[in-house]
Amino acid sequence: MRIVLIILLSVVANSAKSQSPSILDLVVIGKDTIVASTHDMSIIVSHDGGKSWKTTERQLIKQLGLDGRRIWGIDSWIGIHERSYSRLFYSDDIGVTWKQIELNTDLFFAMEFIEIAGKLWIVDDRGNLWEHRSTNVETSLSWKKRTNFDEYNRGFDIYAVGNTYSKITSDTICLFNVKNKKYRKFSNPVKSTRLSLHLDTNTVFLITNSGAMVEVDLKTLKFSLVARIEDVKWLQSFLYVNSNFYILGSESKGNYEDAILTKINSKFETKRIEGLKGLDHDFCFIDKYKRIWIGTTKGMFVLEPGSEKCKQLL
Repeated sequence: MRIVLIILLSVVANSAKSQSPSILDLVVIGKDTIVASTHDMSIIVSHDGGKSWKTTERQLIKQLGLDGRRIWGIDSWIGIHERSYSRLFYSDDIGVTWKQIELNTDLFFAMEFIEIAGKLWIVDDRGNLWEHRSTNVETSLSWKKRTNFDEYNRGFDIYAVGNTYSKITSDTICLFNVKNKKYRKFSNPVKSTRLSLHLDTNTVFLITNSGAMVEVDLKTLKFSLVARIEDVKWLQSFLYVNSNFYILGSESKGNYEDAILTKINSKFETKRIEGLKGLDHDFCFIDKYKRIWIGTTKGMFVLEPGSEKCKQLL
């Protein structure tokens, strides 16, 4: 009996150890409540800043967004040899239970969330913005298309600042103001654009495939090299917070790769932020305390304002 018990405990321990803490996405409510989705199809919740966690539901949700107290989720897949699908989820009880909306992908192919002017929007597979209507009946018709960027549907990068949404490809810089509904389009002078960041009305920063950081003046379309990101093999995300730029990518370390976070200050001086590891990394959330939350295959990380090292929570 004792031998059997030891074997069972060993199996349980190995099973727990094999369960990946890898984070797909997360949202932060208040100071200490975190709701996250994981690669192993779990929704996990913490109410003590990440010290303890509870699995609330087994569900694959790849993107999360916060709209007031409601949490939204997206699970979409553009099929190659299999069927494409796009699903919306929402929870009104801090991630405990979820309702699902199956979308007609011919009409609405939700891909990710973006916050513009303090409001949550959805970006579809062509980079169009969708706005949530005021309705108590949650269906795919609860969202209305607000832009028509369909002709610019090649590889693109998106960003939002203030009231302006930007969609940038290797050919074009497209800007849309959600308040006055004005649309602007420019020819992209930097053809090898990998990442973009629309800083203000007339300034865009671009990261090229080679790691060059370029500032573009939209009045003149003149551009200048301001910094270079070294030792980064893959460029993933670009962010501006607390008057600093942050570039998330990965570096090669022998036979494996690892996440790397680079900070660039207002003088365009670069510095490596320590403490981050893992792959499939992304900026998941910027909370009202200006904390930067990052999810990777190795867990959940947070960068506090003024800190030079990421802290691992999971």
